[in-house]
Amino acid sequence: MIVAQLTDLHIRADSRLCHGVADSTSNLVTAVDQLNRMEPVPDLALLTGDLTDDGSTAAYRTLRECLERLRIPFFVIPGNHDDAVNFKRAFGDHPYLPALGGPLHYVIDEFPLRLIGLDTTVAGEVGGRICKARRQWLSDRLLEQPQQSTLIFMHHPPFQTGISGLDECAFSGAVELDALIATHGQVELLISGHVHRGMVKKFGRTVATTSPSLAYQFTCDLGDDVALTGVLEPSGYLLHVWSPESGLVSHTRFIDDYDGSFPLGP
Repeated sequence: MIVAQLTDLHIRADSRLCHGVADSTSNLVTAVDQLNRMEPVPDLALLTGDLTDDGSTAAYRTLRECLERLRIPFFVIPGNHDDAVNFKRAFGDHPYLPALGGPLHYVIDEFPLRLIGLDTTVAGEVGGRICKARRQWLSDRLLEQPQQSTLIFMHHPPFQTGISGLDECAFSGAVELDALIATHGQVELLISGHVHRGMVKKFGRTVATTSPSLAYQFTCDLGDDVALTGVLEPSGYLLHVWSPESGLVSHTRFIDDYDGSFPLGP
C-alpha cells in the first residue's frame, strides 16, 4: 500500500504567487501529475493542512480545481491557515468529515492500513493543541482496533524542531500525547506538516515525521532567536509505503524537473 502525503500547499485564489515568490498552484499541479504517472499509482493521498494560504472561498475553489486532476482518492485535515467553515464547505462532498462545531477528526477503515485524521488546529492560533477531549477521542479510536496497523495524520508536529521561529508557538499537549501513543503499539507512524521541512523524531513507541511543503520551505536556521524566513529550496512530498511484513517506509520525492532515470552499470 502506498500513501502519498502532500502538505502546506498554501494555494492562493486565481493561482497567485504565495508571498509574491512561490508558485504554489503550479507546484501542486506538478505533484498531482507526478502521482498520476506513478507505476504503481499510490492508493491514496493525505493532505495534512494549510491547504490554502488565507482560507478564502476563492482559494479553496482554485485548490479543488487542481485536485480534480488527481486520479486517486484523497483525504484532508485542516491547518492553521485553513478556515474551518470554508474548509468544510470546500470538501462538503467528503462524507467522512464530521459536522462543524468541533474538531474535524475521523477514521478511514477501508484500507489495509488504518488511517486516523487528528485535527490539531485552534481557531485564531498558529500553534497546535491536543487537549484532554481530543486525547480521549484518539484513545477511544485506538482501543477499537488494537491489532490493526495504524497511521495517524495531523497538521502540527508534536515536538520542538530546533528552529526558534517555529518553536515560539509550541504544541500544547505534546507530553500527554506522547504518553498516549506509547500505550498503543499498533501506531506505526505519526505524520504531519506545518514546519515546511522534512523532520524525524522518536515519539511514544513509534516515529513522528514531517513532510516538506509543496509551496516553499522554511529556512533551516538553527540559531537562537532567529526570525523565521522562507526559502525556495526544492518543494516535495512523502510517499509512505506499507506492507504487513515490513511495516512503513517513507520516501521523499521532489517536484522539480529532473532528467529521466538512467541504468546503473559498470
